[in-house]
Amino acid sequence: HIDILRFRNGRVEVADYKPNAKKEKKAASQVARYKRLLAQGTHISENLIDAIYFDDQSAYILTT
Repeated sequence: HIDILRFRNGRVEVADYKPNAKKEKKAASQVARYKRLLAQGTHISENLIDAIYFDDQSAYILTT
C-alpha cells in the first residue's frame, strides 16, 4: 500500500516504505504500478508523479 502521498512543488509524490530498501527486488515495479494507477484514477499526467520507495537510510526515486 501507499505510505505517503504528497503534493510538492507542483508534483505528486507517491512513496512506499520498505525495510532494507537497498535490497528490495520488487519495490521499483510496485511503486511504478502505484504511479500508473494514480495517474489513471486522477487523470494527472504520469510525468507529474514521482514514484519513491525508501527506508530509514535511503530513498530511491524512479526516473521513468
